[in-house]
Amino acid sequence: MQETIRYAWGTSSLGEFLCAASACGLVSLEFGKRESSLASLLPRRFPGAALIEDPATLQEAVEQAASLIEHPAQNARLPVDPRGSDFERQVWCALQEIPPEEPRATASWPRGSVCRGLLRTSVRPAHPTASLS
Repeated sequence: MQETIRYAWGTSSLGEFLCAASACGLVSLEFGKRESSLASLLPRRFPGAALIEDPATLQEAVEQAASLIEHPAQNARLPVDPRGSDFERQVWCALQEIPPEEPRATASWPRGSVCRGLLRTSVRPAHPTASLS
């Protein structure tokens, strides 16, 4: 059976964004202008899926996403349908452990934390003297 991905545009103080959702939850939230080719990227991200622009069905999801963008410390009730490799899903789960009200440098993450461990395996420092240890 062909998967259906519905999408709709929203607006926040950071700009316009595109929300895409499966029957299980949000699969994509990307910033860009409506005039851009952002929506045209969906067929490559979700090959074989039926893509439907559906602002009415996604109205609540778009409103919740906009609210989270404006107030990241609020309790998120927006269901997500994480995609990607097992490693990418582990990174997503680990990043959710970081409280939004406590922004901090990665170097301040506790040694042995899942987030720090995953970051060390997935990111190379941009500067040769930079360190994650």
